[in-house]
Amino acid sequence: MTDVRMRLLEQRESPEYVTSATVTWTPVRAIGVYSGLLLPSPHAIVVSGGPFTMLFIEPTWGGWAWRVVIDVGGVIRDERTVLVPDAAEVDFEDLQVVDPASLTPAANLAEWEYAASTAEAARVAAQASAAAAAADAYTASHAAALVLGDLDERYVTRRTLLALGNSITNYWATGTRFADKLAAFVGALGDSIAVINAGVGGDTTTQMLARLPALLTTNSPTWVTVVPSINDRKIDGSGITPVATMANLRSMIGIIRWAGAEPILMTEPPINPATIGATFNAASEYDRRNVNDWTRTLASELRCVLADVDTAYATNDVSAASGDGLHPIGTLSGGVNGLDAICVTVAQALLTATPTVYGWPHILPTKVGDDPFTRADSTTTLGAPWTARQGTWGISSNRAYAVTNTAWDLATTDTVNANHSVIAAVVGAPGVAYEGGVVARYTSGTGFYFADLAVTAGRAGVAKLYKVTAALSPTLIGSFTSVPGTMADQATIELGVVGTALTVRVNGMNLIQATDSTYASGSKCGIALLAGAKFDDFAWYA
Repeated sequence: MTDVRMRLLEQRESPEYVTSATVTWTPVRAIGVYSGLLLPSPHAIVVSGGPFTMLFIEPTWGGWAWRVVIDVGGVIRDERTVLVPDAAEVDFEDLQVVDPASLTPAANLAEWEYAASTAEAARVAAQASAAAAAADAYTASHAAALVLGDLDERYVTRRTLLALGNSITNYWATGTRFADKLAAFVGALGDSIAVINAGVGGDTTTQMLARLPALLTTNSPTWVTVVPSINDRKIDGSGITPVATMANLRSMIGIIRWAGAEPILMTEPPINPATIGATFNAASEYDRRNVNDWTRTLASELRCVLADVDTAYATNDVSAASGDGLHPIGTLSGGVNGLDAICVTVAQALLTATPTVYGWPHILPTKVGDDPFTRADSTTTLGAPWTARQGTWGISSNRAYAVTNTAWDLATTDTVNANHSVIAAVVGAPGVAYEGGVVARYTSGTGFYFADLAVTAGRAGVAKLYKVTAALSPTLIGSFTSVPGTMADQATIELGVVGTALTVRVNGMNLIQATDSTYASGSKCGIALLAGAKFDDFAWYA
């Protein structure tokens, strides 16, 4: 990491004198650099005219640079792309200014005006000749997958997707819009999904974010599409910065998950600035590609299903299916509508992703059994169908508890399939820390998997996933050290095991995903205490 020294230099006698500026640092990759290159997060700081402001920032390496925008009193005073050396400290004015397209040193600041980049224009022109063939090949392969896709019937139940978006979602007449076509493509896999059109032409991500809470309340969807709107890239004054776009995406993902749904994160398809130059320019397309890169990284970071529409057009071509330069209304050479290619991408992402990744009502859909513990109190037994494996268990006020109250007190249920999920409410006394969780693939004398929820007295939550030997020796597989939101005196934890895939949810949020093959055949599930917890509303699925 490198300390970059910055200070605002404004003449005090100037009538424009201001005391601070906002400096935004955004990582950008050079044209032609592998789109999967993971870039660091953007930074935004306030710089004053007083002492130097120090920004501790990632040095650049092959293929990318920092784009710096300096906003003084609401006016962009400076904008440049720079390389940051791997050094202890460097002054901002000493940073090498480069051309953003090639990352080669710029002789003067005019050269970093990427909107006029000849390299950008050449890139777009060179891709046009191969576009139709690439798009056709992609569409043909995915169309075959739609026909031949093997979707497990256990996961085929009716669900709802809220298609939040802009005019690319809402541009076409009823019956041919994204929402209508997507439902048809999903139906080709034998599934039944209701798609609700929530696209509004011209919307930026800021406007989508404003509309989202009411849409969630009205529609109670299972999934919601989240798109880094191309309208954010407009140059007519209505657009917003790439940093603001990413902040809006993060906010939308959080709101969607708190509403009990799951986001389907999408990248934005290419545009053709030459066709729609009054509203967009080459800079718009340049920013769009960088935002798409960050969106892929965000999907990985927050464990979102990704429908990579941009990569679907393998060459990032802007003419493959964009008859007006923006909306994919054109027809590919194979006779496939451009919107169909987008729908195929979303359908495949939705239906061929591991079901434990996104918002099924439970990790596995078929309930095998449950126990709300609504029976007489006992200090000696949980009753059927339970077996105490460690310690003594009982019932108190319609909740299960470990009478012996020692760590790793454990109880299991009757047999279930080796692939199963188990969920329970973990309950603590008001203002007191508590910890406990659920057990999967328990095999006597061998071991089991354990999803643990630890809640502090201040109601902060930590989720952990362990594999535990028969001697009750745990090995940490995965953890989520800060469960979103404030925990209450009761929270649900769910553990799913499907093959070697393990998933942990807390309050319906996917927090931990891991792979482990240690225990492949255990067929019992249950509950385990670590400290101060009782249990309620236990259920298991297969």
